[in-house]
Amino acid sequence: QFRQRHPLNIVIFQSMETLKWVASADGVQTELVLPGPFEPARQPEKAAAAIRQCVEKLGDTDWKLDELTLEGPAVFVPVSVLNEARRRLIDDFSSLWKSRCRAGNVIPPVSEVMDLGYRQKTDSEVMDLGYKLKQVVWSVKSRVFRALEKVDEFVLEIDPACPDEVEKARVFYGDKLRLALPVIIRDEEVPVYRKLISECRSSVTPDQNRRDARSIFSKWEAANIGGLNLLQGQTDITADWPLYTLNTQAALQWRAQGVQRFVLSPEEDAENLYTLIKQLGDAALVPVYQHTPLMISATRPAAAGTTLTDRSRRRFRIESSGHEFVLTNETPFSLADRLVELKARGARHFRIDLSYGTDSANEAADLVCRIMSGRPVPGHSGNFDRTLE
Repeated sequence: QFRQRHPLNIVIFQSMETLKWVASADGVQTELVLPGPFEPARQPEKAAAAIRQCVEKLGDTDWKLDELTLEGPAVFVPVSVLNEARRRLIDDFSSLWKSRCRAGNVIPPVSEVMDLGYRQKTDSEVMDLGYKLKQVVWSVKSRVFRALEKVDEFVLEIDPACPDEVEKARVFYGDKLRLALPVIIRDEEVPVYRKLISECRSSVTPDQNRRDARSIFSKWEAANIGGLNLLQGQTDITADWPLYTLNTQAALQWRAQGVQRFVLSPEEDAENLYTLIKQLGDAALVPVYQHTPLMISATRPAAAGTTLTDRSRRRFRIESSGHEFVLTNETPFSLADRLVELKARGARHFRIDLSYGTDSANEAADLVCRIMSGRPVPGHSGNFDRTLE
């Protein structure tokens, strides 16, 4: 139902001797000729409507009818003949299109997309672990400012109630700073966030002693569709993991809305994760540590303190985030002990998310140092070692 289809133009040249079908899209063209003889249509308008109804039945294909042009005098053709001609035409066109895709001459249809326009690594690069170690990029996300050395990007979730956090992060990180919108933005909060985004774009005037702040605030991150709508017009947007990118069709949809990079889901299994790393290339950010929210509630869970325990004696943390309460597993998601394997499979961009579960600046700095240096951090691996179903 939600397949992304490419527009296809079809021209049908009618005569009493032959019926010539021509399909074309983006410089690719194929034709099919049906031999006659054919009889003149007694009701030309109905004959044209029958042809259009037949041609529009593109079903489970990568194509949708853009323009249909009928040339020549209307002729009568049985519906069964029209249907068979359409199937043959689409099959021939699809085969030619795919061969041109493999040759790199056209943009492939969604079902054939592999790298989505991002650079794929060569086999020698993927296998050269030394190369990977030199090219690793670290992104750290937090809801509060953290002064962390040696990170390549710091992602701060903005809060209208704490504008000073943005200024502190801007001063410390400069153009390494990316601003993120929260997972939930309520209708009544939209004007506030729209104003805050506007202020972030123009609040700081550059001078000779510091870098242009407007370039700093051109980097954004969204975690839902509403956030993407608020960031319309921005050219450097990352999709956080709640905007699920579990396949190439999802990545194409986000890219069409301005997204340049994708934080992959902590719910991925290894097989799908490695496939997306290969397909998305440097645009894929692999999560290696986070306390994943299990529930976000407008009302506080019924607990005496800041923890809950279920019937199997598992413990969960309760944290406040603006107007919401967030429930997380006390044990974090961690792939910190799989970095060598991930790098060997092509991963170069990694995400450490400290939005929840980290209580102090010292704890945050220690976690980042341990993970970036390759030391294991206890935690669960989610679906990584299981099958995603």
